Amino acid sequence: MTIEDLERGMKLLFDQQVHFSDQMMKSEQRQDRTDQQIAELTADQRVTMKAITAVVAMVGELTDAQKHTDAGIRELTESQKNTDAIVAALGRRIDAFIAALGNGHKNPL
Repeated sequence: MTIEDLERGMKLLFDQQVHFSDQMMKSEQRQDRTDQQIAELTADQRVTMKAITAVVAMVGELTDAQKHTDAGIRELTESQKNTDAIVAALGRRIDAFIAALGNGHKNPL
């Protein structure tokens, strides 16, 4: 083995080391970008989870409010039935009063 062969071998080893070092640096840079993207996605996921939690809470509140509204509508429906019955009874009394006046009776009041 000559000095030239030894120098070529050393240059080859040196070039391989430089290439390996360059590839390692690029790999570290890609890893840094990947780590940054993961951190951003994790932050986005936290924001999304907070938003979902808020929406779920609002849906619960709306459900409770709807139950309250439904109960109020039921009460109003019952009250309307009572009012209708009272108005119908009053109408019958007015009709009877008018009929009595039309038959020549004295004012029943």
